[in-house]
This record gives sequence, C-alpha cells and structure tokens, in this order.
Amino acid sequence: MRVLMIHYRVDDRDVAEVTAAVEAALAALAAAPPAGVRFEYYRVAGQGEFVGLLRLDEGVENPLPNIAAMRALQSTVAERAIGGPPMPRPLERIGA
Repeated sequence: MRVLMIHYRVDDRDVAEVTAAVEAALAALAAAPPAGVRFEYYRVAGQGEFVGLLRLDEGVENPLPNIAAMRALQSTVAERAIGGPPMPRPLERIGA
C-alpha cells in the first residue's frame, strides 16, 4: 500500500473556506468511492494546520485528479496555504 501525505497551514481567516472544500471533496468521494483508495483529512484542533492522507492499494493509480471536487480542493489549498502550494510526500510505514 502506498501512502501519501499533504501537510500545510493556512491563515485563521481561511480555515472555514478550506474546511468547506475538504468536506465537498470528501462528499464527492463518498458518493462515488473509487476502488482501492482511502482518503482522510485532519485539522489540528483549533488551528489552521491540515493533514491529508491518501492510501492507495498496490497497483491502483491515484484517481483523485479526475474528480472535480478534488481539483477544487487542490486549487483552494494552493491559493490559501502559507508558503505556497504543498506537495504530497510519500510515507514509509514503520509499524502499527
């Protein structure tokens, strides 16, 4: 399984807009869930810091760029993230 993480901060005044974009993207995924994909999003409580985790089963290509609500989320994050658009980073599992 491949796991990608995206991590970024936004100004406090942008939290509601980013949260709404995340919720819209998650609703789109729930309505038509792609096989072999798990997508989770977190916010550090009370702060403008967000973490997204994308888990892809072996052999599954990332389908998220083909989903309009996901592209809208990416655009919102790119515009609002402090320090510029974040880049997804692969994670290595150590244990559970």
